[in-house]
Amino acid sequence: MPIRQTIVARIPLTLPLVVLIGGCTANTRTSENEIATLTAKAERACLCERRDGPKGKPACWASFEKAIASKKATESESLCHPTWTTDRIWSEEGEGKSVTTYYHAAVSHPPEVILCTPGEAKTFEDALTAGSPDDPETSRRADKIARDIVTGQSTATASGRPMCS
Repeated sequence: MPIRQTIVARIPLTLPLVVLIGGCTANTRTSENEIATLTAKAERACLCERRDGPKGKPACWASFEKAIASKKATESESLCHPTWTTDRIWSEEGEGKSVTTYYHAAVSHPPEVILCTPGEAKTFEDALTAGSPDDPETSRRADKIARDIVTGQSTATASGRPMCS
């Protein structure tokens, strides 16, 4: 009897410890909802930076940087054309995760314009693919649309995803 009482007496003390330790190893995989939240923060930060300029950049990106800090993400650029992206990438259990922070539009002068949302990038791509790729007028029209988006003169953006996202 004394041995059985000793074992029973230890169980209530060790069970909460096991539950407590088990709670500390919660799944830390990034959910699709968290990716969507990070993406929305990146879009807001990019639009804020566009509005506030280079001096406002640190304040504009502070919330995004705080939210993504635990991911230990690195910056990467895609190699697409006519738009390419700057992304923050990280790996979880061998699976790559990413959030796009900027869309770059290849325009004639300057050589690129920064766009902030998939809709803005798609609008530029749609304008560029509406005509012949060799037609200078098509390029001028697409360049103007990209510049209008950046300066706030064009608010109608396409739905969907750009080719390289």
